[in-house]
Amino acid sequence: MPLLTVANLTVNYGAKEILHKVSLTLAAGETLGIIGESGSGKTTLLRTIIGQLGYGGAVTEGVMQYKEQDLLSISAEHLRQLLGPEISMLFQDSQSSLCQIRQIKYLLYEAMSAHVSLTFAEAMARAEAIMRQIGLTDTARILASYPFELSGGMNQRVGLVFAMLLQPSLLLADEPTSALDVTVQKQVMQEMQLLQRTYHTAIIFATHNIALASKCTDKLLVLKDGVVRELGRTKEVFNHPQDSYTQELIAAVPRLRREHD
Repeated sequence: MPLLTVANLTVNYGAKEILHKVSLTLAAGETLGIIGESGSGKTTLLRTIIGQLGYGGAVTEGVMQYKEQDLLSISAEHLRQLLGPEISMLFQDSQSSLCQIRQIKYLLYEAMSAHVSLTFAEAMARAEAIMRQIGLTDTARILASYPFELSGGMNQRVGLVFAMLLQPSLLLADEPTSALDVTVQKQVMQEMQLLQRTYHTAIIFATHNIALASKCTDKLLVLKDGVVRELGRTKEVFNHPQDSYTQELIAAVPRLRREHD
């Protein structure tokens, strides 16, 4: 039984169709990369899964099933209960999703206490354990900081801690490294993969960085203008792309094919 099944998903904003009959499956512990240029529908797909399309967005067709639960028909309250313990999201800019006038430790405690009953000390112990797992040793300073006091890379790592606090089965990552320099990009991705192995979390990773997707995904979905152009095992897609658009994307990264041969 797949962890997540999406079938013929179509999403509109007003009269404009953003996603057209998108289908995919994701198994527990698996990583699916969604690649495509800006405006291809990557973020819309992730936001549909968490029920946050925003004003004017609507699913007009399709099925979206998570652990035998229909995400498109469950109540808003039921969906809120799933977000955190079951499904979490790592945003492109974690700092912008955090309250800037509250210290990290209080934001972490609120995120946990919304779903589980625990003391402040217990919450900090859990947060510090995850932070140490990904190599953050200066936990006291980080926890006492405000988001605006931390670097972009550190905020993304804190965002990863938030996303993994409740050991979710599914992590959605929307361009989580695009605003970071190359060295920090690699660090964040390695830390995300470490936590994935620890908690057997499935990941849907949206990116326009084709080379990065080639190194850290099991399957690839290629989107263009809201339409799935290709879907398959990562190695197979990169070594034997069937769609002309996929071929163009891979050809734009000349070293990529040599790395996979």
